[in-house]
Amino acid sequence: MTKTEDAHASLAAMAEARGRLARAARVPLWRHLLFAGAMGGLIMAYALPLPFQAMAVAFFTAAAAIMVRRDRERTGLSIKGYQRGRTRWSVFGLAGIMLLAFALSVVARKLYGIDWAPLAIGAVISVLSLGASLRWERVYLGGLGAPGHGR
Repeated sequence: MTKTEDAHASLAAMAEARGRLARAARVPLWRHLLFAGAMGGLIMAYALPLPFQAMAVAFFTAAAAIMVRRDRERTGLSIKGYQRGRTRWSVFGLAGIMLLAFALSVVARKLYGIDWAPLAIGAVISVLSLGASLRWERVYLGGLGAPGHGR
């Protein structure tokens, strides 16, 4: 085999490996919806009476951890998203929005007595989390060169 043929074979093997990784990294829509529900639920939990807040936060945190573990079992991948580029900003952006949403929930409920604010803010967070999850997957798959996914 010539060096050129060797290089082409190596590139083809890399493309095939990236394709396998992209197929394994795709998740069904219901998985994105579960993630969005867990993120919104973390904010909505603040609307509950105090003893139930901790239980709800524990439930939604456990749900997120179970999703990560199941993804790892299903795909063999532990995709964290903290890569250079847009996947990192997607993750940190959502984390920042979550912190801001929680702070807004606390202020609205404690300072202004709007007890339903965490529910409304949590619903918005669910929608934003769904969008962020779908975008993160698109960006991640685009980075792998998956067909139909922009970089």
